[in-house]
Amino acid sequence: MALEEFLDGGVRHGTDVFKALALGASGKFVKKVLQMLRDEFELTMALSGCTSLKENP
Repeated sequence: MALEEFLDGGVRHGTDVFKALALGASGKFVKKVLQMLRDEFELTMALSGCTSLKENP
C-alpha cells in the first residue's frame, strides 16, 4: 500500500520543497503549493499598488 505525503504548511524555502519531494510528495501537489505562493505574492503586490518588482512601494 502506497501512502501519499502531504504538507499542511511550513513551505518557506526551496529546501522545504526539496524535502517534500524527497519524502514522496507528488510533483503535482508541490506545483499547486508554489502556484498558491505566487498568487498570494501577486495579490499583495497589486494591493500595495506595486506594478513591478523594480518599484519600491
